[in-house]
Amino acid sequence: MTTAPSHIALRTHGVSLTVSGDDVTLLTALRARARALGWTAADRTCGDLDYVVAVENGDQVLHCNGESVHRSSDGTALVEAFEDHVKIELALRAPDHVFVHAGVVGWRGGAIVVPGRSRAGKTTLIEALVRAGAEYYSDEFAVLDANGHVHPYAIPLGIRGANGRASVDVDTIGGRAGTVPLPVTRILITQYHPRGRWRPRTLSPALGMLALMDNAVAARTAPERTMPVLRRAVEGATILRSRRGDAHPLAQMLLSGIA
Repeated sequence: MTTAPSHIALRTHGVSLTVSGDDVTLLTALRARARALGWTAADRTCGDLDYVVAVENGDQVLHCNGESVHRSSDGTALVEAFEDHVKIELALRAPDHVFVHAGVVGWRGGAIVVPGRSRAGKTTLIEALVRAGAEYYSDEFAVLDANGHVHPYAIPLGIRGANGRASVDVDTIGGRAGTVPLPVTRILITQYHPRGRWRPRTLSPALGMLALMDNAVAARTAPERTMPVLRRAVEGATILRSRRGDAHPLAQMLLSGIA
């Protein structure tokens, strides 16, 4: 293990971070993970998020802005904890965008948004939509600008399997990532059920906005900034709610317009 001090600085969506510590191998892994999440090199020597990796009683401890985030003897677990922490902090701090827990694909000039937190089945549906021909925007966040348009946040899909969650680049499943902001044209409020059938009910824009609000990371900390963006996002969108079964036939139906 290399013991020479090291320091990295990165930036995305108007938020900056630094990571410092003595384990160069671990810092290299943290930098690679951050870059996979869309962070790019920055010149600043201090950031909104100041991460420090230190050794305490034989464990690696990750601190952020002076507070302990994760303690582990396993470097891989620490990198995973860093990813989870930095994604939420970015979503809370981004000055010009509102982050909503959601999967997003692009289709025919509009964005299909599937709000929901982890284990709601949104990644499975997003993967199916991408395999059916939609452009991949995100399986983690709908990133909305002041006009309510969705920007690409095409980080690797977090596909769950028998051995846990694996990060999968969209091109490995034959998909392609979107590159331009899109207006929201459809919001799907849905959750997988083994015996579920797609019987959608059309909801009002107000209920669609509530679904986005429930999943907006900064809804409580910055409502004055979040609410107008969500209101614009639902304008002109079709909002559908239903349980669903298998994602692949539903994806085909949605993109062909049968649903």
